[in-house]
Amino acid sequence: MYSKVVNKIQYDNELTQTFKELNTFLQKKLYTIKRSGSRTLSTTSIVNLLTMYNANTQLKSVIRDIIIETCKNTKQVGGDDKVVLEFMIHYTNELLKKQKFADFFIPMQLNNREIKKLINQHKSYPQFNELKKQLYKQSEHKVADIVLESYKLAGLTGKIFIDKKNIPEPQIELINGNVFNLHVNNQFLDNSAWDNKNVYCLIVEGIIENVHEIHNILESICEHREPLIIFATGFSDDVLSTFYSNKLRGTLNVIPIQIMQSVENINTMKDLSIVCKSEMISSLKGQSLIGLRAKDLGIIDRVVCSQNTIIIQNNNTESVQEHLKYLLGRKEETKLDDVKDLYDKRIKSLVSNYVQISVPDDVKYKEDALFENINNCIYTLKTLISRGSVKVSDVFNDDTCMFYDNTVYKSIQSLEVKTITTNTLLAILNYGIVNSNLLLSTDFAVVVDNS
Repeated sequence: MYSKVVNKIQYDNELTQTFKELNTFLQKKLYTIKRSGSRTLSTTSIVNLLTMYNANTQLKSVIRDIIIETCKNTKQVGGDDKVVLEFMIHYTNELLKKQKFADFFIPMQLNNREIKKLINQHKSYPQFNELKKQLYKQSEHKVADIVLESYKLAGLTGKIFIDKKNIPEPQIELINGNVFNLHVNNQFLDNSAWDNKNVYCLIVEGIIENVHEIHNILESICEHREPLIIFATGFSDDVLSTFYSNKLRGTLNVIPIQIMQSVENINTMKDLSIVCKSEMISSLKGQSLIGLRAKDLGIIDRVVCSQNTIIIQNNNTESVQEHLKYLLGRKEETKLDDVKDLYDKRIKSLVSNYVQISVPDDVKYKEDALFENINNCIYTLKTLISRGSVKVSDVFNDDTCMFYDNTVYKSIQSLEVKTITTNTLLAILNYGIVNSNLLLSTDFAVVVDNS
């Protein structure tokens, strides 16, 4: 093993060659990665692809890592990482041609404030036809159509969930239900939604310390193989361990939901009690679990649990509507904004609908690719709806746009996009430019040769 010093010209050539290879990848919407053996993976994620990119030199490895970091940062702020990477390729090529390296490392705090102010002046929210065009550019048409149809059914405030079913083609289903944002222990989900009908429901304002407290209930549902959902302030490790071990054996179908003690969550329990038609058991009222049996519990028509969401579908419209009127009245009475926000959260859970997208589970890697495609498309649509977009020419032709030189504008124009999401433009200005200059600012590199 020895090291050699690579001069600036050699480094620039390697950088250009690496970007040329990446540019070829960007022409596709679905990337296929072949591995040793018969296994073939498909992905739409540029980060996943770059992780497996064959960086056969130390320089390529450094270049790849900086680009991966750029793409991850872009995703975190809701931008399109492929667009940012494409910008970096154009921008770097322009700088290499001119041998011109930017020297305007403006402090990020000032940078962000001024840029956002400028972008907000030109921001607009796209109509449906424009949304469709944007999604068609970034996703397969079939996937974009599924997501757009789902949003038509759910509405802008509705929720969309994806699950797997033994079906030949993807399906979309609109379901009237109540959506509660509660954490679900992932070990009880098996990486998929917990979806059951005719579910027994137990709501406990307190901690379930011992299994014997609910022994009669468990014995009954075990005998008849009935599903059970338990909402409680807490569960001991022994109780959770019993649930999980019996789940693995297939003797119990129980999902425990811990609702931490807080003012907001006490109200959540009250709302759940009404939606589920199940009395809340409270030690403060002198109530005990020991004498309860399954026949004493409420039964919910359908429950769907994912990691951070619980959807309850129950034939209980009259009681829910009565409770809604009560909450709306209390909201009008209060003058405190924080309290109004708490009521808004509760009301939203009681009026929600959701759309369920089901994908075929026939071939594993195809199913995973379709899941990823739909998730990415939903993410893009949410960003377009919530953050809006800008016309590139409007921003850079603005007299107040003094932050960046013509090379930046020319590189963005090379993307051949007239409009761009605000998050993506911010990611270009904050990450794409800085990291491109980081790549170009090296005078030489030390390479470890393993041959």
